[in-house]
Amino acid sequence: MKTKHLMVPIGYTQFFASLLVILVHCGRLAENNGLHFLLKSLLCRLAVPFFLLLNGYFFQKSTCSWQQWCKRQLKLYLRWSIVYLPLGWFYLGQQNLADPLRVIGLAAGFLTVGVWYHLWYFPALLFGMWLVRKTRFLG
Repeated sequence: MKTKHLMVPIGYTQFFASLLVILVHCGRLAENNGLHFLLKSLLCRLAVPFFLLLNGYFFQKSTCSWQQWCKRQLKLYLRWSIVYLPLGWFYLGQQNLADPLRVIGLAAGFLTVGVWYHLWYFPALLFGMWLVRKTRFLG
């Protein structure tokens, strides 16, 4: 019961951070250049690192192994990649790439930044968690 109460502030913070992510993708937030910079480039851009840290926190609290966690994240990433695959294929077609190059482009995108720009978070999360895990064992 005590753990459930600890998660409530995290849920509120996640909601607030989600709003900050939306604001990053909006136009100007203020007419004043200084205020716009403070809001968008400093405050709003803290949301993504917060989500990365939160993933690490929840991984540490989970009872699953590293392999189970990676499989779960990869399955989710694969599902969303399949959903966005037609958009990525269409986009690469607009760049006048031949079909074999489009396949290579999608494969390279999947391994680095996602098959569509919204999916960059998964490769970044998996690489970051792998990197932290590797460096933790070195020290």
